[in-house]
Amino acid sequence: MESPYQQKRDFINRVERFVIFSNRMKQPVSALPITHRKPFSEKGKDYFNERTRERLSMLTAKQVAEYFLTKADPEVGDEISNLKLQKLCYYAQGFSLALYDRPLFSGEIQAWMHGPVIPEIYHCYKENGSKGISAPEGLDFSSYDEDTRELLDEVFDVYGQFSAWKLRNMTHEEAPWIDAWDPDRGASVITHASLGKFFKGRLNG
Repeated sequence: MESPYQQKRDFINRVERFVIFSNRMKQPVSALPITHRKPFSEKGKDYFNERTRERLSMLTAKQVAEYFLTKADPEVGDEISNLKLQKLCYYAQGFSLALYDRPLFSGEIQAWMHGPVIPEIYHCYKENGSKGISAPEGLDFSSYDEDTRELLDEVFDVYGQFSAWKLRNMTHEEAPWIDAWDPDRGASVITHASLGKFFKGRLNG
């Protein structure tokens, strides 16, 4: 068993690796490998931003959820419940908006009592309750381009190590949920603008 100190260090190392990853994804075209370069557009836009927006396909929320489910390992007790799945999708959407200025998946995220929730995903897996959800069989990984898979893998490496309840508590300390949640009003939408602003601050802070 790792000591609490070592666990904390491992987490910090993963966060640092994610920041390095995000910074690399934001490099100007001149810093990219030669095979990824081509002339700027006629309007002078940075090619890397164009390339990223073109390559990242708009997934459904369920496709993102299914990808995360394939990362679980039930044999060692590493399962993903509906609550945990919601939070992983929330973090993936947030970092996509921060890195690429566009959502990773369609469908809105709402602020519910227990944190950010994608209603489509909640209703899809609600019969599982708090139990782990089985990974889908025969998932077509060709639907996920290289940049998308790298993003999802990094999000899972950083946040997948936490329990569902730990992730729930983490989101309760973050502006997108705090600003959207109103116990008197009930569920309300967490906007893309709110997510992008918060997670850009995370990357640049």
